[in-house]
Amino acid sequence: MRLGIISAITLLGLTQPTDAASSSTVGTSLNDVPPVKLHVTFKRKSMNLHGHSEFDIYATPVVADNGAS
Repeated sequence: MRLGIISAITLLGLTQPTDAASSSTVGTSLNDVPPVKLHVTFKRKSMNLHGHSEFDIYATPVVADNGAS
């Protein structure tokens, strides 16, 4: 499950706009996007995280000062 979460976050970080109207710099486009909410549900009791089987993860893109994402 951890691999799935890490893969999803990585995929979201690598996604870039494809249409011509929004093909500005990556720094500008990532600064304007809202946080992504990921809902995680563990089906097995042995996989609970701090006693919880359901939780939300919020991923907010951050752009470095030099413009690298």
